Amino acid sequence: MVSEDILRPSVSKACYSRRELKYYISRFQYHEIMKIIKHYMEFDEYTARTPSHAYPVRSLYLDSKELRCYHERLDGLKVRAKYRARTYVEDASKEDTGLFMEIKKKIDKDLIKRRVRIRAADMGHILDGADELSIFGMKEMLPEEIKTVNDFLYAKTRYAFSFYLGIRYEREAYYDKASHGLRLSFDRGLHAKKCVRLPDLYAPLKNWKEIKQHGIIFEIKTRTSLPQWLEDLVSRHSMVAEPISKYCMGIEALDLHKR
Repeated sequence: MVSEDILRPSVSKACYSRRELKYYISRFQYHEIMKIIKHYMEFDEYTARTPSHAYPVRSLYLDSKELRCYHERLDGLKVRAKYRARTYVEDASKEDTGLFMEIKKKIDKDLIKRRVRIRAADMGHILDGADELSIFGMKEMLPEEIKTVNDFLYAKTRYAFSFYLGIRYEREAYYDKASHGLRLSFDRGLHAKKCVRLPDLYAPLKNWKEIKQHGIIFEIKTRTSLPQWLEDLVSRHSMVAEPISKYCMGIEALDLHKR
């Protein structure tokens, strides 16, 4: 039987609003940044578990055959959304492991993220065409989690999502020791893969296409204003926020936008 904490994430993580700032940084900048943030931040729960202090992130993005979500992002629509499944382990295909179903909605500069943990088997059935979760998959969920699932399923039907793209990379992440309202992450080793079913997300690295990066992707995620020490850090290194989309990078690396 699936454990309770697999099916029931805390309410605080089920839906939240925040700002995201993304930058390309060099290895030199990374080491300089680390000298500062170690005084204010600590490893997040996944980074702390790994000897290398980096963990795998695998995401499966859903889109229409016409790549509706891709073009909305490229066109810079003020209000847009992304739909994906995400896991932080090498292989979440086992039924008792689970993964996150996520909806990320962008409203101008603000981002609202809704997520719920479900069984990998249920996510696989959804991608294969099912329009609802199993009764077992739903019965342990809170009302707001069920709403997230229903909205995800509604979007999949309404926009005829049948195109699936896998994105994988290694993440090193930290959170604010004081408030936990600030997260910093460094992403490396991006790869993309056209997927047909959920198990494709766990294919060996040799089956993935490497995405060329202009540097390490440094992300700042915050629910409030930036602390002064972080503003000073960004200014000192002349960092300029960029509209970095790993999903769009994956589409372009595989030349899928030229179909």
